[in-house]
Amino acid sequence: MAGRGDAPRPVAELLLPGLEGNAPVVAVAGAPAPVPEGRRLELTGLDARTALVRQKTPHGRRAPWFDWSANPYRGCEFGCGYCYARYSHGYLGHDDPRAFERSIYVKSGFAQALRDDLRRVHPGDHIAFGTATDPYQPLEERERVMLGALRVLLAAEGLSISITTKSALVARDAALLARLAERHAVHVNFSVTTVDARLARFLEPRAPTPQKRLEALATLHRHGVGAGVFLMPLLPGMTDSEADVDALVRAACEAGAERLGAQVVFLREPSRSHFLRELRRAYPRVAARYAWWTRTNSRLPGEVRDEAVRRVRAAAARHGLSMSGDGTPPRPRRPQQARFAFEVAADA
Repeated sequence: MAGRGDAPRPVAELLLPGLEGNAPVVAVAGAPAPVPEGRRLELTGLDARTALVRQKTPHGRRAPWFDWSANPYRGCEFGCGYCYARYSHGYLGHDDPRAFERSIYVKSGFAQALRDDLRRVHPGDHIAFGTATDPYQPLEERERVMLGALRVLLAAEGLSISITTKSALVARDAALLARLAERHAVHVNFSVTTVDARLARFLEPRAPTPQKRLEALATLHRHGVGAGVFLMPLLPGMTDSEADVDALVRAACEAGAERLGAQVVFLREPSRSHFLRELRRAYPRVAARYAWWTRTNSRLPGEVRDEAVRRVRAAAARHGLSMSGDGTPPRPRRPQQARFAFEVAADA
């Protein structure tokens, strides 16, 4: 939670469409540090009947980003205010959106479920870890569910595997990921919204600092593991100024990022109400803008989204980084050969 007496540090006045009179909105480069508070984390075991969820479009076609999603945990300790996945805890009987970061479910038997599910996967399919919760959130250091999943994948070949995380803990598995990259197309995507540590602390209260994430990216790069940066979500009026975007893209390039992805925030309930409540405590004018933008749609107006992504594309071009044309996450490169061997590797 942001300190009530602290004020945001204004950097520039932006004229953005959306409110009567086109009132200016402050572009924030810093934010109050959160007030420390005692936290209780409720952990629950959840039997993993399956590890992979098939992704298809409403018309039954292949999903554009990945074929299968995988999430070793339900809920996430990092507490990112804008996280779209808060709605998923409603299916577990939680009415308070804050339960998403306070009640974490650990999927028991996830590695065995993944081993079984791999028999349904086609050579060359893309498995994406971390589509709803961070697979390297702090609990992973103790529970090692993601580590077990990676070891299972050593027994197969020919897949595309991506991991999305805000955590520096992924560097723990750098050597293992390098071994996996000899058998699969592997890519790690670091979600970084800003290089401003104070603003990041407000937006993502318990995630590692942006610098720690970029250092982890550099570690993977040294091990020969492909890695990139997701500017996700872009937050218009907060993190999308040309200077802020350029600083982030430059830092990603210096850390060894191979590619970029970018997407503007979308706010479905209950994430919208939760995020607006947090914003009002520190940045009431910015909160008013987001409330107006999302009053009838979870996605921001098209012209706002397009302009934010345009700045990322321009920065990527300046720094020589690859980026998909529409700003969506790139799929890992397809392996040249695809075959499966489901026996457990002896040294796994």
